[in-house]
Amino acid sequence: MRVVVVFVGPEKPINLGMIARLCRNFEVDELRLVKPEITNEDWKIAEIFASRAKDVLERAKIYDSLEKALKDVNLSIATSAVRRIRGGNIMRRAMDISELEEMVSETDPGVLAVVLGRESSGLTNEEISKCNLLLSIDASEGYRTLNVACAAAIILHVIFTKRRKRFARKLADIKIRERIIKSFEDIVKIAIKLSLIHISEPT
Repeated sequence: MRVVVVFVGPEKPINLGMIARLCRNFEVDELRLVKPEITNEDWKIAEIFASRAKDVLERAKIYDSLEKALKDVNLSIATSAVRRIRGGNIMRRAMDISELEEMVSETDPGVLAVVLGRESSGLTNEEISKCNLLLSIDASEGYRTLNVACAAAIILHVIFTKRRKRFARKLADIKIRERIIKSFEDIVKIAIKLSLIHISEPT
């Protein structure tokens, strides 16, 4: 399994540096940044906080959209302090850290992406809808929002400790899953048409 961290719209150099360091701590394969709001001076600060993971920052790939950053990803996990998010017509429930632990223990998704949001506002509903899963870390109801680097540390530690084990089953290729979803949608459309025909027939 390959693990990538996708940081959308990073705004603070300290967090960026700390996340680069976490990528080294927990053997993340790649750091990807989507539209970073970081100045040249900020990059220097980020390198200081990355410590011995400065090369992770230097190799980080920069994208102009989340879709492009996830193009080769088989399973993407959005992160949010909100436990239920409506995207389009779908209400999405966030899994908790124990569910992530179980999933990573049992499944090899191929390329797994942990998607982190902006320090100021997190991920938008539209960005979350582009990911396969939503994860929320339990915290006090009085202050549910974790610092993005702290959240990353918890998530990456879970993945790191579980990915070293042998996986019982391998997640189907993303193209196969897309064909399955398309087939299911076609079946639903046919079923709806047949039910409408049945309703319109005289009794």
